[in-house]
Amino acid sequence: MNLRRCRQTAQVAGKNNGFLTGRARAGKLELHFSGRRQDQVRGRFRHHLRISLKGLKLRRTVCTYAVGAEKFRAMSLAMLLSVRENAANSVDRYVIFTDSLNWRKVPDWVELILLDCAVSSDRDSNWAIKPLLLSHPAVLDDLLLYIDADTTVYRDVIGRCFDWIREHSLLVFMDFLAPEEFWGRVNLYSVYRQAGFSVRNLKINAGIIGRAPCLLGRTMNQLYGELLSSAVLRPFFADVMYQKNDEPYLGLAVQQAYQQLGLPQADRLHDLTVHDYALTIGANPALFRAKPGPIIRVCWHSEDIVCPSMVHWISSTQYLHYRTVLWGALHKAGLLSAWFPVLIRDELGVLRRRVVLKWRSLRQRLSR
Repeated sequence: MNLRRCRQTAQVAGKNNGFLTGRARAGKLELHFSGRRQDQVRGRFRHHLRISLKGLKLRRTVCTYAVGAEKFRAMSLAMLLSVRENAANSVDRYVIFTDSLNWRKVPDWVELILLDCAVSSDRDSNWAIKPLLLSHPAVLDDLLLYIDADTTVYRDVIGRCFDWIREHSLLVFMDFLAPEEFWGRVNLYSVYRQAGFSVRNLKINAGIIGRAPCLLGRTMNQLYGELLSSAVLRPFFADVMYQKNDEPYLGLAVQQAYQQLGLPQADRLHDLTVHDYALTIGANPALFRAKPGPIIRVCWHSEDIVCPSMVHWISSTQYLHYRTVLWGALHKAGLLSAWFPVLIRDELGVLRRRVVLKWRSLRQRLSR
């Protein structure tokens, strides 16, 4: 069977939601197909035949979730509006997973999918929600790109993300580190070793996750969910913030998926730079809008990040620029009148928190 015939057969199997494994025997390549999700790669040499997905017509889906307070619904809509405005040619489907279908107003091109599991507004209760989204039956056969709701897209980098997912099956914003290096205040290499895992050190952000409907993508997602459910790393984090963080589990699941399938570990899981995907951790965003995006000053970069293609506004509502972008996106789409009470309540909440913090600071100074 020549390579062209192998690819044609693999495409047929892919359309039928099958998985492909390969076995080398006597110089011949045999193909084995199965539709079961938990199939493992078998064979004397554990060969995994990597067939490109470029020939398959797969829907490119961008998804997020909004659970709990209504302000999260407005944030998720603003994120998808920014994607549609700047990357409409790269996306076929826009999905929001939610705990309620009783929304104030939603564009007709946005799909609301009701989560059939118990969810709440408490972050501790929902910290394992992302594997449920990535494996939801409604998007199981799509090229899927999950983006956190507190993200804004200023230029089209979404097309590159989907191209990467087609080629490499996974897209995760993580980079490997030397064993002695730290990710924030923690050394993940030490934590993984204490928990009994032989994997590499890394730094990671789970604000953007992409996976293809293939064996590697589904294996990673299954491991991601199992690790979060067991919370196996939690006893080895001294800092409470890291105990409640799902990102170390995502980095572990990615590496374990490669190990379980007998694949060589990829050195890169993305091709995004800080100018493509900027995080606001330790950042001082400028208080003005430099079109077509903001200027972000981050302490660990020697230069400003000028007009990044995509910004993940971590602790988003504390940034005036993000709140301006949120209001502007809803206004431009004609949704502001419906969501105005929600945004006003959120704005008053931000003001109240600032007043409380300043009052506490003043009392501490007076008590000295």
